[in-house]
Amino acid sequence: MEEHLRGESAWPPVVSDHIQKLQRLRSMLAPPVTRVDSTNDTAVADQGLKQRRIAALNTAKGIGSVAVVISHIHDGDSWLTRMIFLFAMPLYFFVAGDLFRLRPQQLAYARDKALHLLLPYGSYLMLLYLIPRVWEIASGAESPGHLLKRLGVVVIGGRLLTAVCTTFWFPTALFLTQQLVNALLLRFDRFTVGLLMVLSLALAYVNAAWLRPMVLPWDANVVLCAAPLLFLGHCLHGRDITPRCLGLCLLLVVLAGVAQFRGLNVSLDMKVSDYGIPLISLAASVAGILLLLDICMRLSAFNSAPLRVLRKLGEASMVTMFLHQSIQFALKGSGYESEVLRVVLALVGSLAAYTVFKNRVVTRVLLLGSSRDFDTLHSTLSLRWRLVRERFAH
Repeated sequence: MEEHLRGESAWPPVVSDHIQKLQRLRSMLAPPVTRVDSTNDTAVADQGLKQRRIAALNTAKGIGSVAVVISHIHDGDSWLTRMIFLFAMPLYFFVAGDLFRLRPQQLAYARDKALHLLLPYGSYLMLLYLIPRVWEIASGAESPGHLLKRLGVVVIGGRLLTAVCTTFWFPTALFLTQQLVNALLLRFDRFTVGLLMVLSLALAYVNAAWLRPMVLPWDANVVLCAAPLLFLGHCLHGRDITPRCLGLCLLLVVLAGVAQFRGLNVSLDMKVSDYGIPLISLAASVAGILLLLDICMRLSAFNSAPLRVLRKLGEASMVTMFLHQSIQFALKGSGYESEVLRVVLALVGSLAAYTVFKNRVVTRVLLLGSSRDFDTLHSTLSLRWRLVRERFAH
């Protein structure tokens, strides 16, 4: 009887293989199972692991910041810049996915992320782009007719922002990506969202192949490639990468490096929707990110001076992204041609600015995107305004 039932429910071999593959994919996308243990030792160990993970992510972001600055200052389309483009910006989307936590209230999530990403974006855009343009018009260096064109660039943003604002496409693209992934995870299970991410990646390659000149506000088309990266980082949060997988990652990175050195473009330039060789470039990028995060996790047990500097650069990565081009262009305009000097001073200047901004509530709100300080400042100003009105009323 048992054999009869097994025979009736058996699938053809080809269908059975596909079902097993889908089941493995579903188990990979499922949230990692965490066991609750009330003992103090387990709680302390979990807290220590969490701190090490935060240190590792900050170290990775710090390395990413150094790489981004080098890629923008190092002249020419060299092997080094192509390799940096392959890993640097995808790293930030992947790490954002690792830090991503599902928010049940979409509007509240959009508000918090708007304060964290879009408010600093607007503040730096005003300081570094609009005010200098208005000053040029006031001094006669530029005609007033150009102001409308400049305003159009500000509204659309994305790839239209160049020179000192060349990296300003990232905060808006990240904001849109986070909102999309959160909205999808609220409506569908992880497996379904994973299938939608595959579709999104396919559309990203369609965009890269035939619609690359198309300009969308805030580089919205980049979301097609960024969302799968962020979702993958979210799915792999808290999971250990096996030595065999790390070995495969190392092999992919080495092969990508050799291909780049031989002149084959395996790079990724997300800002302009250039995703290199379909799937291969993305696989090499993810492999490099996993290797870097594994190395940073191993280094998180140490606290040497260089690692502390990298972690601080990781904490200041948003400020570095916004400011490093202004610093290095100012140095170059002053006659400092040394690339090494400009890289070092751009990083040091950005870190110094972050340290200053962190010590004032207003700058934490406007330039660091602190939603907690925004709420505090808003409450304080509202209270003072109410007291003023009551005083004048009496």
